[in-house]
Amino acid sequence: GPGAPAAADVARARGLFARFLDLPPGADPADEGRLPADAFQNLRFKLVPSIVEGPWICQRAVKNKPAILGQKITQRYFRTEHYLEVDLDIGSSVVADKIVGLCRGYAVNLVVDIGITLEGQTGAELPEVLLAATRMARVDLALAAPLRPPDEGEGGGR
Repeated sequence: GPGAPAAADVARARGLFARFLDLPPGADPADEGRLPADAFQNLRFKLVPSIVEGPWICQRAVKNKPAILGQKITQRYFRTEHYLEVDLDIGSSVVADKIVGLCRGYAVNLVVDIGITLEGQTGAELPEVLLAATRMARVDLALAAPLRPPDEGEGGGR
């Protein structure tokens, strides 16, 4: 049932996560962080969206269905000793770009939960364990500060 995962489930998830952290060299040195489409990371990183509140049109577009994003959009991976970053290039997919564009227009009316997990594909990797989750509630995008390019000093990129 719901609640904290059992110790055995956490141990399985830890092993899967360790494999996820073992980033291979990128496919194209000129495109930092991008891995081949069939890289383990692209086959396992799973987004679990849920529109809790919002217009029907957004709910229909998102479908509250888990998605292996590396098969749909370009992802880039960056890791240091202290963090792992997965950049999701929504603009690399016409479909994803249209869905996000549609929802962006209704953002102040949306409550969206997003979970992140790694897809288990064998009995030894199941059940899946949620790695992270966030809720975005009625976000006013007009208040967002623009991101600075990495060459504009501190805090503007990696």
